[in-house]
Amino acid sequence: MRITRTTVFLAGVYALAMTTACGDDSHDTDSHDTHTHDTHDTHDTESQPATIEWTEPPPASAMAGVEFTASFTVETEGEIHVTELRACMGENHECGLGDASSFDVSVPAPDSDGVSTGALTLTEAGTWTVVAYAHVGPDPFTSDHVLVTVQ
Repeated sequence: MRITRTTVFLAGVYALAMTTACGDDSHDTDSHDTHTHDTHDTHDTESQPATIEWTEPPPASAMAGVEFTASFTVETEGEIHVTELRACMGENHECGLGDASSFDVSVPAPDSDGVSTGALTLTEAGTWTVVAYAHVGPDPFTSDHVLVTVQ
């Protein structure tokens, strides 16, 4: 294989483009991957305790394909990066604590005057575990688990 200046230049452009595309995802509202803290990140990296309390928990039963809302508060001294509702098929006490593979469904739950609210639609019948999730500083936190029976 013959390497020319053009090949080296194009490889550099590609590397730069990939660095930009894969860099800071703080503006990516659809991403559910774990955020990594690199040297240019301005996020709070101090661990702070957080408590998540339901103000309006998910219902005990719901209809498949029919949206319901749930609300919660996050009490912390730390910087809150993300608030979501997360759901796992079945009874799962680890629901929502990890990356995107640790839950089946998630929706944003934006904060309004200290209360985060999300609208969740579960499409399959069965038992689901629903949690409120918050990413505070470098740490994930979830609420008490609520079991929802979907018919």
